[in-house]
Amino acid sequence: QTRDDMIKQMISMRARFPNFNSYAISTIDKVLTEEERKGALVKEAVNFSSSILINDGQGHFIMTAMPLIAQVSNVNGMVSDDFDGDGNIDLILCGNDYGTEISVGRYDAMNGLLLKGNGKAGFEALSIAQSGIYIPGNAKAMVKLIGNKDSYQIISSQNREKLKVFRQESPAKIIRVSQNETYAIVEFKDGRKQKIEVPFGSSFLSQSSRFIKIGNDVSVLTIYGNSNQERVIRN
Repeated sequence: QTRDDMIKQMISMRARFPNFNSYAISTIDKVLTEEERKGALVKEAVNFSSSILINDGQGHFIMTAMPLIAQVSNVNGMVSDDFDGDGNIDLILCGNDYGTEISVGRYDAMNGLLLKGNGKAGFEALSIAQSGIYIPGNAKAMVKLIGNKDSYQIISSQNREKLKVFRQESPAKIIRVSQNETYAIVEFKDGRKQKIEVPFGSSFLSQSSRFIKIGNDVSVLTIYGNSNQERVIRN
C-alpha cells in the first residue's frame, strides 16, 4: 500500500465516522469494506497467560504458563538465576501498570514474586516471607548487579517511587564476563550440565551486569566467546 493510498483511506475513515463513539461501536465489517479486507492477514490470539519458554536442548521450546499468582497482574521485569543454590533456574518477577484508562483501573495486584524452579520446566511461587521479595509499586525494569564486596544484588525500579534493592545472603562466587564472552557451560558435581547465555540487555528495558554466579555445587565453569575461545574455571 502506497503512502497516497494510506492517506486516502484515512480521509475515508473520517467521512465514515464523524465521532469517536461511532467508531468505537463499529465491527470490522463497518470499519473496512469487503474490498479493503481482501488479502488481509488474520491472526488469532489463543494464550493470554504470562508464560515461560524453555529450550529442551533438542531444537524445541516448551511453553508453560507461570503459576496462577503470577497472572494477577502484568509482568514487566524479570531476572533468571539459581537463587537458592539447588542447581535449578529460578525467576524473580516484578510488574503492575498504573497507566491504564480510568474506567479500567490500575493493574496493581503484583507485589513482586520469586518462582522456584524444579529443573523440569515447573515453578513454585514462594511467599513474600519465604523469598524476601516485595515490590508493590508500579514496577518496571529489573536487573542483577554486583554490589559491594562482590555481593549479589537484585534491583527493581518503581515508576515515581523508590528503587527496591535486594541482596542475596547465601554465599556465592561471582565470575565476571567480558564483552566478547557470550555463554557458558556449567558442570555440577552430581554430573548435570547447564548452558547459560549472557546477553546484552534483558527483560523490560534493562541491562544487568555481565557475570555468572556459581555455588558450591558447581565443579567446572567453561565460558565461551565470539571467536570460539574458552575460559575454564574450576570451583
